[in-house]
Amino acid sequence: MPREELTGAEIKAWREGIGQPRKWLAEKLGVSAKTVESWEYGVRNPSGPALRLLELLMTQHRSQKD
Repeated sequence: MPREELTGAEIKAWREGIGQPRKWLAEKLGVSAKTVESWEYGVRNPSGPALRLLELLMTQHRSQKD
């Protein structure tokens, strides 16, 4: 079931945990690196399609680790 929100700390920890820069995540989601930064600092939260894509990316990378 899709989540309604992800915290900036969760996003940043995941991204850093897989060793990727903000630019990489931004390109995957079709947003700017500044948008990813604003999520990570809690200024804004991802929503709609960006949130769903982020969830899918996170799930996919977790599956690859297992």
